[in-house]
Amino acid sequence: MARLWYGHFDSTPEDERELLAEDWAKYIRAFITDGVRNGGTTLQVESGGGMSVKINPGIANVQGYILYVDEDGNGPCYDVPMPVSNPSLPRIDRIVLRLSMPERRIYLAVKTGAPAATPEPPELTRTSDVYEFALADVTVPRAAVSLVTSNVVDQRLNQNLCGLVNSLVSAVYE
Repeated sequence: MARLWYGHFDSTPEDERELLAEDWAKYIRAFITDGVRNGGTTLQVESGGGMSVKINPGIANVQGYILYVDEDGNGPCYDVPMPVSNPSLPRIDRIVLRLSMPERRIYLAVKTGAPAATPEPPELTRTSDVYEFALADVTVPRAAVSLVTSNVVDQRLNQNLCGLVNSLVSAVYE
């Protein structure tokens, strides 16, 4: 027989209710898709000076779990240091938003690409334990000591790599 699930009721001393994070995530996935919210500059990656990038404030939904990047008083953007460049060959690094179920968190990370004459960005991980979105690909030229705007390719609108949050609910009007 099918299991009946209902939820989001508070516990009482006579009737304790346990609501797990995975229950909330399943509920959220029923209404909105994965991705970043609103486009614009939401979670946009920009060169940050030297060998770093900065990520603008914003919100993302990953498999029903939420990430907020918000101003903390030290500035509006989240700074991400990039690995040192290769002295001989360029590479393409990928700035990802990573959901890690074993770590119980979502975070921003750099996936370092392999140096090559014709570099390719690293593949995204999409398993039941780890799920990643690409926010941007960053070309790291050989022997680079700083990154510029043209090194950063925005991937947020690419539905295969990231995409925008959309509603799964559509109203029927007669």
